[in-house]
Amino acid sequence: MSSPIALFKVRTIIAAFHGCKNVSMRWIAVVRSTPSVPYAEAIADFQPLGEAYAKGWIDELFTAEEKDALISYLAMTHPDEQHSFEKVELPVSGSLFPISAMPTGGPQGSYNLCRIETNGVPVDVVGYYDLRAHEPLPDRESDLRRRKAFASGTFYVIAGSKVINAADLEEIEPLH
Repeated sequence: MSSPIALFKVRTIIAAFHGCKNVSMRWIAVVRSTPSVPYAEAIADFQPLGEAYAKGWIDELFTAEEKDALISYLAMTHPDEQHSFEKVELPVSGSLFPISAMPTGGPQGSYNLCRIETNGVPVDVVGYYDLRAHEPLPDRESDLRRRKAFASGTFYVIAGSKVINAADLEEIEPLH
C-alpha cells in the first residue's frame, strides 16, 4: 500500500514590508516539469483534458521534502519572520485558481527566490503578496514606501504620448 499523498502551503508573515505591517507572503513552487503527485489522486473527479487551473493549483503546492527544505532556508535567511505551513486535504475540488494566474502590479506583487540562492530547495519558488488588506506602518518613510508600492500599478500619459509609472515620480504628495 502506498503512503498517502501530502502536499503543503507555505507562508511567511513579514513584520514590515513595503510600508505595511505583518504582510503575508505565500510561497509557491513554479516551473515543474512533472507533477509532484498524480493529478487523478489529488483532484476529485479529475478529467485529464480539462481542469488546467486545478492542475496549476496542485503544482504550486510543496511536497513534504520541498516544504522542509524551504522552511529551513527561510528560517536560516529570515530568522526574524514567522514561517508556517499548512497541510492541504486531498483530494481537492477541480474549481481552484492558482496564485500564479493572479494579476500583479500595484499593491499585488511577487518576490522571486532563485534556486542558486536557495541551493537546498529542489524547486524554483516565488512568493506572492497583496498589500491591500494590510495596515500601514505608522512612520512617514514607511507611508511613502507603501504609497509607492500601490502607485506602481498606475500609469500617466503626458505630453508627447510619454507614459510614466506613478511609482517613478520623484515625490508623492502628502495625503490631506
